[in-house]
Amino acid sequence: MVEGKNLLVVHARRDANLVSLTQAQAVKKGDVLAEFIPPAMEAQLSVLDNRIAEARSRVQSLDHRALPVDPLLIQRQAQVRGELDRARSFAFDLRRSLRELEKDELAQRIQWTRERSQLEAERDSARRQRDSYNARIKIAEAAAARMAELQKREIVTSQLVGDRNTTVISLTLERDAAEGNLQAVNTRITALAQTYEKNEKAIAQQQGALRKDLAEAEQSERSLGEKAAEVDEQIRADQNRASAETASEIETSRHQLSALVADRERVIAGTRVRAPQDARIVYRHPSPGLVANETPILAVSSDSGFAARMLVPASDVEKLANTDSVQFSIEKPILGRYFGGQYRGYDRIPDDQNHVLAFFDVQPSREVVTALATTPDNSVPARLRWRPDLVSEGPFQAGVIAVAVGLLGALASATRRRTRSEPTTPVADEHSTTAGQNAASGANRQLLTTRRRTSATQFSSQRRAGSRPPE
Repeated sequence: MVEGKNLLVVHARRDANLVSLTQAQAVKKGDVLAEFIPPAMEAQLSVLDNRIAEARSRVQSLDHRALPVDPLLIQRQAQVRGELDRARSFAFDLRRSLRELEKDELAQRIQWTRERSQLEAERDSARRQRDSYNARIKIAEAAAARMAELQKREIVTSQLVGDRNTTVISLTLERDAAEGNLQAVNTRITALAQTYEKNEKAIAQQQGALRKDLAEAEQSERSLGEKAAEVDEQIRADQNRASAETASEIETSRHQLSALVADRERVIAGTRVRAPQDARIVYRHPSPGLVANETPILAVSSDSGFAARMLVPASDVEKLANTDSVQFSIEKPILGRYFGGQYRGYDRIPDDQNHVLAFFDVQPSREVVTALATTPDNSVPARLRWRPDLVSEGPFQAGVIAVAVGLLGALASATRRRTRSEPTTPVADEHSTTAGQNAASGANRQLLTTRRRTSATQFSSQRRAGSRPPE
């Protein structure tokens, strides 16, 4: 008997198209083995698939969509940031102008100091020159006075007195020129001081105006910075709101997608064949999409798959154990009638000591699997095609020994008779002796072969007449 052990067989369906068939060699509990879609359900599944694709596209578009922030806030942010940038640029220009004024003030002060130093040097030189002329005039006047007294005494001439007076006049003129030069230098120093003071006042006024403008610009910059921070906070709040709305839309779309997928799964749930437990694939049809209705296309088993139980003589167990593979057959199929198997063990039968129940793992053909799938108990009768070797049988060996003994006896008798009938000769012809031995040996071999065939035929007839082959 060949049977399927914990076998689940998937059959082809006439009213549905095979969409998928598992290609795994081992499956877990709940795995999809096969999926059949009826033609009437394809239109409904097509509509569901389109709706699922639309829902997925919506989810993807929402994931990549920019946040819908209030455009007025964006415009206000741009405006405030523009004003803030202009205020910062204006303040920067004011600071640069202040630095340039400070540089001009320093340069002017350096120039004034240098020019004043030069003028003071010129004034000191003119003053020394004037003082020198005053001293020389005094000396010349004293000399002229002495010359005048000496003229009165008529010691010197009037010409000498005139020379001394001329010298005094000349020195006086030069002194007056030096005095004028000194006054001019003082005038230049005064004008330079007034110019410097005027420039200093102008620079100070410019610096004051710039500092005032800079203070106003800094105040405007701070005010605009506060406005920009306020607008940024409003935009962040609006972004959070938009993010929450987008997340809500995405969640809603995902729920819709999950509902559509669940609807599709519910629709096709009845079209799927799932594994009832962890199992392995023991049979797979090579062309599952081209078979007739109710033809097995897949078989899974949580056990070893297909097995056979056969009643065999107890004396054949050891010989079965030493056999690599055996052959089985069933009666009904024509093409896949024979299939192979391997011996795994046996159980003794309590009320029959001459036979045991042998167990085999088999690899059935497609016809056998079809026959197994169509029976309620997943089993079909089968026949073990294996037979033990006749040479190893005891009766056959005994017959062979008996034939051999008979042949030896006949050969000995023939030899004795020939010895008695032949005349006594001292030496025999070697060639004739060898020919006679070869003829006798050929006759013996032919007789032995004939008796072996007769014994084998008788032994087979006795076994067929004495017992039926196990099923």
